[in-house]
Amino acid sequence: MEGYDEDWIETDYLRRYASYTNLPDGKYTFRVIASNNDGIWNEKGVELVVIIKPPFWKTLWFYGIILALIGYGIYRYIKYRERATLLEKKHLQEEVDKAVSEVEEQKKAINLQNEELQKRMLEDKERQWANEGLAIFADLMRKNKDNVNELAQNILTNLIKHVDAVQGGVFILNDEDPNNNFLEMVASYAYDSGNYNRKHIEIGEGLVGNCFIEKKTRIMDIPEKYLILESGLGHSKANHLLLTTLTVDEVTIGIIELSFMKELKDYEVSFVEKLSQNIAAQLYTTKITSRTNLLLRKMQEGSLTGEEYNYEEEHTIQ
Repeated sequence: MEGYDEDWIETDYLRRYASYTNLPDGKYTFRVIASNNDGIWNEKGVELVVIIKPPFWKTLWFYGIILALIGYGIYRYIKYRERATLLEKKHLQEEVDKAVSEVEEQKKAINLQNEELQKRMLEDKERQWANEGLAIFADLMRKNKDNVNELAQNILTNLIKHVDAVQGGVFILNDEDPNNNFLEMVASYAYDSGNYNRKHIEIGEGLVGNCFIEKKTRIMDIPEKYLILESGLGHSKANHLLLTTLTVDEVTIGIIELSFMKELKDYEVSFVEKLSQNIAAQLYTTKITSRTNLLLRKMQEGSLTGEEYNYEEEHTIQ
């Protein structure tokens, strides 16, 4: 078998065939020569061309399929790794976002706690400021309760300093003449000389008179040319005005007027309103006491009869 055997294979009449198994694929030529009984050989012999086709796993198309499958497998693996990487990256990003969100929430909670703490501290500070102020003025009113004008002036001067105002006035109802009630300015601070025509204000006249009728606190920007501030630096104008009533047992007896260069805070307004009630009670008591002392003195001097005294005393209490 040319292409397989290295030399001729001899046989005899007892074995007249040749057997080949597991021949590799390829092209072979099977040659046969024979001799007669005389030993003469037929040199030409006969031949048979044998072609062994390769198995499918050795064919080019199989190799192509294998290469294609390998390529597809590599492609799928790369895509799988890319997808796994993307999923891992997405998961990692979600974890990062979750951690960032938690940090932000914690930050917000801490900021909220800080804000609440700052708010409570500020409220405590404002409350302490108000309580200290009420205590100061309570002591001041105990020491100055014999004269309405002196009491009002001392209160106003200290109130101006405590609330950081720049100007103010205290107006008390003058009802000595039942037919001519008006608001009398009994104390002032830093008023220009041009403002002294305000010593006598009719009920319902201007902002002070209207506030007396409305019986409620008013906060506003100061109207043009309403008040002129007099100081060592000359004349200037405040920006904001606070008017609050002096009320005793729902009876209004006067008005406190304060002007500021700054905007008022709510706690400052609340403090002035609360303090004005205490001031009103003390001024009212001082006014009655002063009036009673004056009537007693007049009766002792003989310029007032007992009957007139009783009438005036009743009128004063009312």
